[in-house]
Amino acid sequence: MAMTSAKSKRFSAFSLDAVNFLSADVRGAVGPYLNVFLVTRQHWSQSEVGLVTTLSGLLDAPLRHCPDPSLPRDSHGCLH
Repeated sequence: MAMTSAKSKRFSAFSLDAVNFLSADVRGAVGPYLNVFLVTRQHWSQSEVGLVTTLSGLLDAPLRHCPDPSLPRDSHGCLH
């Protein structure tokens, strides 16, 4: 049985940044394949795929600019 130290359980902000950076590349590369899969295999209409893609982009945009909701922001939601 392996014992884990308290140091290995700490959260690393750098690791989250790395995952976020790498996932942006994956999302751009996988997106077109996902769209084709939804239309051809799951029988979604192109309108449904477009709507879901648009909504996910609109919901994702504010999150990319607001990494930590506890940080102080101005009236437009931007970081100080």
